Amino acid sequence: FGYRAGRFIARNPIGVGAGVVIVALLAWIAISSVLQSESLRAERDRAQLEAQNAAEVADFLVALFQESDPDIAAGEDPTARDLLARGAERIETELDDQPATQIRLMRTIAEIEAELGNFEQAHRLLDGALARALPVLGMQDPETGLIALRLGELHGDEGNFGAADSMLVVAQTIYESVVPPDPG
Repeated sequence: FGYRAGRFIARNPIGVGAGVVIVALLAWIAISSVLQSESLRAERDRAQLEAQNAAEVADFLVALFQESDPDIAAGEDPTARDLLARGAERIETELDDQPATQIRLMRTIAEIEAELGNFEQAHRLLDGALARALPVLGMQDPETGLIALRLGELHGDEGNFGAADSMLVVAQTIYESVVPPDPG
């Protein structure tokens, strides 16, 4: 077989060379397709998880604001601060089985609390969100970076510039690990 194969290759070098190139090209296309499909599958799974998380956040917020409905509130007229306080309590007690949703809602309500000037509650929520985010999401997740950023901004608003600087450095480190550097 070896002798015949060698003679065939010697008599048909162009055809054999073209065949080798075609086989190599087909192998490269197959490998590239498999890698691309794996990447697309991972991206699809991430997008589905984000959509589910967004739906859970929306459902929670709708339920929270339904409490101000006169039919449900039973004569109460809750303020925005009351609703936020109830929401913060519910987040910490009802969403333990959904940590990503819990973390995002804690950050969101903390941002609103900070805008309303309730820095103590905003700190409590952001500290809790960061404590939950580190073991669940890790230091490579954009949500963890956003929480660190918000904590840094909050410390800065309060004039605590040392703590602000520390948190902003953490946020920048996370951002740089998540976003690839600009080659230009």
